[in-house]
Amino acid sequence: MDTPPNEELRAMTKDSKGDAGRVVFTATQAVLEAADFLKPETNPVARQTDPKSLTYSLEQYSLLPLHIIDMLKLAQKAAARAGWQPVVTELERNIGQERGSETKGVSHYRILTGAMHDEFGMDARNIVAHQATNEFIHSIKELLHNPNPHYCLGIAYALESSAVPELTVVLSFVKKLAGNRPLQEGTKSFFDIHLNTWEPSHESELRQAVSPYINDSATAQAFYEGFTVTIESMRKWWDGLAEEAGRVGTPSLIDRP
Repeated sequence: MDTPPNEELRAMTKDSKGDAGRVVFTATQAVLEAADFLKPETNPVARQTDPKSLTYSLEQYSLLPLHIIDMLKLAQKAAARAGWQPVVTELERNIGQERGSETKGVSHYRILTGAMHDEFGMDARNIVAHQATNEFIHSIKELLHNPNPHYCLGIAYALESSAVPELTVVLSFVKKLAGNRPLQEGTKSFFDIHLNTWEPSHESELRQAVSPYINDSATAQAFYEGFTVTIESMRKWWDGLAEEAGRVGTPSLIDRP
């Protein structure tokens, strides 16, 4: 992954005339734009064509919405310890939406898995995390126990700011899996509202809430490090997911309870 060196970021923030937040968010955007796994044409799963491989990847991906609430709650605890009430409030709004505050109490995870059941007959009750997904989920939760709140919020911002390109990738292989037929309304609705409303709002509102607390090179550096380590963990997850998906025909790989 092509990211600005730490020394360069420090120099940029020192010359930023007090606007370290602007500098670091410009740097994080550059990281996202350079991440090949966040593009449908270069994501290692989206390039696959075997229906079994794509189904496997979709099943494993569906576990991220299940665990994202726990991740955001850990970030919220870090913000609360630092006394960053606007960040706590924004993450509470985000967590509430994930749990179903705007969808009649139905969580986003249940909406996704329900849509995938109707679309492809996928049964979420039988999905277990395999190595790549398990390592990714546990690594992010472990990283969120870092005592530096700027680092933890860099992790949370990476999860939110990467959501639109990542969901665009997922939608690309959902369409590939569906073949020539149009997607059902539930599937279309899930992706439409996430791509056009919820995820852009999560990113922009979290950025606005966090910005006042990124006020020098040290805080910018910690935020940036949390961000980049998360993007790198995501890259490893997608690479591992693609490798597992390529072996999906091996009966011993998918161990359903």
